[in-house]
Amino acid sequence: MDKLGRRQFLKLAGGAAGVAAAARAAGGIAAAADEAQVSISRTSRRVRSAAPSTCQLCQARCGIICFVEDDRVVKIEGNPLHPGNRGKLCAKGQAGLNLAYNPDRILYPMRRTGKRGDGGWERITWEDAIDIISARLGEIKASGNRNSFVFQAGTMTMPRFARRFLDAYGTTNAFCSVPSSDTNRLMALAATWGEETEISDLGNARYILNFGANPYETYFYHLPAVQRLIQARIENRAKLVTFDVRLSNTAGKSDEWYAINPGTDGLVALAMGNVIMKEGLHDEEFLSRWTNYSVKDLAAHLSRYTPELAGDISGVPARDIIRLAREFAGDKPATTISGTGVSMRDNGMHSIRSIALLNAITGNIDVKGGYCLPRSYALKEPDPVPPTAGDAPELARSSVLPSKTIAHSVLPLIKKKGAPVGLLLTYMFNPAYSNASSSEVDGILRDERLVSLSVVVDITMSETAALADIVLPDTTYLERWDIETGPALGLVPLISLRQPVIKPLGESRSFNDVCLALAKKDPDTSPYFKFRTVESYFKSLVSGLPGLAKSGGWDYLRDKGVWAGEAAPVYRSYSREGFNTPSRKFEIFSQGLADKDVSPLPVWEPIPEYVKSNGQGLFLVTFKWGVLTSSLAPSKWLSEIVHDNPLWMNPETAKELGIHKGDLVKVSSPAGAIETRVRLTQGIHPRVVAMSGQVGHWGMGRVARAEKFNSQDPDTRLVWWKEHGHGKHANTVMVHSASPVTGAPGWHDNVVKVARV
Repeated sequence: MDKLGRRQFLKLAGGAAGVAAAARAAGGIAAAADEAQVSISRTSRRVRSAAPSTCQLCQARCGIICFVEDDRVVKIEGNPLHPGNRGKLCAKGQAGLNLAYNPDRILYPMRRTGKRGDGGWERITWEDAIDIISARLGEIKASGNRNSFVFQAGTMTMPRFARRFLDAYGTTNAFCSVPSSDTNRLMALAATWGEETEISDLGNARYILNFGANPYETYFYHLPAVQRLIQARIENRAKLVTFDVRLSNTAGKSDEWYAINPGTDGLVALAMGNVIMKEGLHDEEFLSRWTNYSVKDLAAHLSRYTPELAGDISGVPARDIIRLAREFAGDKPATTISGTGVSMRDNGMHSIRSIALLNAITGNIDVKGGYCLPRSYALKEPDPVPPTAGDAPELARSSVLPSKTIAHSVLPLIKKKGAPVGLLLTYMFNPAYSNASSSEVDGILRDERLVSLSVVVDITMSETAALADIVLPDTTYLERWDIETGPALGLVPLISLRQPVIKPLGESRSFNDVCLALAKKDPDTSPYFKFRTVESYFKSLVSGLPGLAKSGGWDYLRDKGVWAGEAAPVYRSYSREGFNTPSRKFEIFSQGLADKDVSPLPVWEPIPEYVKSNGQGLFLVTFKWGVLTSSLAPSKWLSEIVHDNPLWMNPETAKELGIHKGDLVKVSSPAGAIETRVRLTQGIHPRVVAMSGQVGHWGMGRVARAEKFNSQDPDTRLVWWKEHGHGKHANTVMVHSASPVTGAPGWHDNVVKVARV
């Protein structure tokens, strides 16, 4: 290859600047490019246009720059203007183009032929698909039971446009899966300080207690969070203490790791609170002024949770509980983080409240480096605003505290209630794979008496799509419009734009466009959808922000990809109008919980499954790798890195069971059984076994199944890991359970048997 000289490079770069300027003037996709974002192909020497957008492959919603050549995305990088990820991007974000150009991607609407799941499909037109769905919606409306229309969406993928459509139509049965089924967290925090999430100001912290989270790989806020955690560790010399049943990457990088007994994190937090109160290390002013419970009564309530009791039950030595409590109270600012190791349990809601309380006791609420309230913009829906269909989905009302976010319980509830569903519309969600008790879910989706018409909107033929009646080809996040509003890890509210950087492949359409087409078919719904295009809706959505208008409005967003209205965080935000709770205070005592016959104070209760087991059996937990999620299994780059999931087991446990390194073992539960290889490691609690949960697909395309094949992508002929296996489906042995308080599934409360094959 000829070398590219300096003169030639400058000439090309100058031409690139001209191309960028011309593109901005023309208002095309490349209008977002500027001189700082010019890229030149090393092989073709062609100028690549650059368009900012927002990733949608995890909850972090990082800002990205997409480099496009010949109408094809060839590279994705982080957007340096985005306050969240600050120009950095993880492996998942860079592999997003694998999804757009996956040879097995669905590119046109299809209708099944034969029985559900038999694999028979015929191609249909979009007009036919819209007519079929619209006719069914009309039948449901005429029946007088609009809740016979059930909608479920994947993790954080409920589009604003879809929410508007569902409200206008009038169904309350709309569910959006929250990250890792984290319903307990949302409900605990809402009952405590009136917001459904928290932002730990990690970058400014000096002391961090981590209960069951793994920010070095898969924490809720992913890359933006770990950036700030590393920043604190280096710049502030912040201490990190982790409680986790498994030696995760975060636990391994902590100053101290405690292999805590499963489900006892909340007890340790309460015991620490007891020590702090008893020794007078608490923040008297914050507790007296900004909480709704007296300091004296709080000390009395916590006194029952002694370090000795907590030590005996949790396995964390009492002397360490006392020492860590003193350190947390004395080395400010301090904060906590918690993850699915806590929330995905039957007692998760109370545990999250107990951990939040620890921050309140020490006065670390919404301070620099502390446990902070989320910051985000509440965008006003354009008029006319459709009426909301209701506060809680009809199907969810079996729990004490009905939630809008229990998508993993939708299908079991349909079966339990025996209420036939006229239309099940599933968007970017794969319950046939991701739900516990997957064999039961498979049976529900096949049963036409329970689900009359099943429509799946996705980009690949997922396990759930394979069991549908109609499959609609969705666009990837690189081909559609959307707005993200946070919450912001930098504690400055922001608006982040997702815009199409390439044209939709094949006949794929964004789900927003599908909702618009369905709305236009219904005379009762169409008045709320007078937008000419989906883009005009989002443009109208942000038009009410005066700060954005001054910065350049919609054109600014398209050009930069992100807008933040404030220069720096404003701490102690509650001091202006109080907390968003009935008392306007941090509610240690929740009257809302009391009204539901739930303990109004943070308490610790043993997990029923542990009591029933009487010390017998092993507890199975699943975990995620930092480079893969189940929806990214079609990515050739990521599946090559992670494609197998042996069972983690402690050597002491293996010795008791007569199991040796690398043995084939059978893992069984009332839900089913799988066989896999065992990996012996000291990095797991002796009463716990663990498996990752993103592999073992029988759908999602040939790359996900580790199959070598010929296609326009030469890499598909190089898939080599079939002989090593493509993993086991861990959810096969996960028993579906729902907390009687919140309805949240207890993913980490499963007791299994393990035996050598």
